[in-house]
Amino acid sequence: MTAKIFWSYARPDKDFAHHLADVMAREGVDSFLPDRDVPAGANWQQRILDELRDADLIIPVLSPEALRSNLFLMELGAAWSLNKPMIPIMRDNEVDVTTMPVSIDRLHVLRADHLSDDAIATRVRERLAA
Repeated sequence: MTAKIFWSYARPDKDFAHHLADVMAREGVDSFLPDRDVPAGANWQQRILDELRDADLIIPVLSPEALRSNLFLMELGAAWSLNKPMIPIMRDNEVDVTTMPVSIDRLHVLRADHLSDDAIATRVRERLAA
C-alpha cells in the first residue's frame, strides 16, 4: 500500500505545497492537495475530513497566512483529534513559533529555507517508515 500525505496550506503557499508534493510523488508517495483533488460540486468539507482520516501523515505548511486561515486551523484541529502524525514545514523565517497552535507547537518544524528538497523528502520518508 502506498503512503499518503495530506498537505494543509493557505492559498499563498499553494505553489510551495504542490512543489513538495511533486518531490514526494517522485519518491512514490501519494498526496492529497485540497485545491487540486476536490472536484467541482463535491462536498469539500466531507472530502477533507475523509482524506485526513485516510492520510498516513499530515504536512502543514506554516506561514503567517496559514496561521490566519480558519480552514488551515480547522484541518490542524481535526488532524490533532485524529491523532495523526505531522511534520510541519516552515517556508521561511516569517512565522513566530510562539504563536503556533497547540497541535504543532511541540513538534520539530522543518525549515525549508535551511533544507534542500532531497533533505525534506528524506525526513518525510523516515517519518512515514516510523
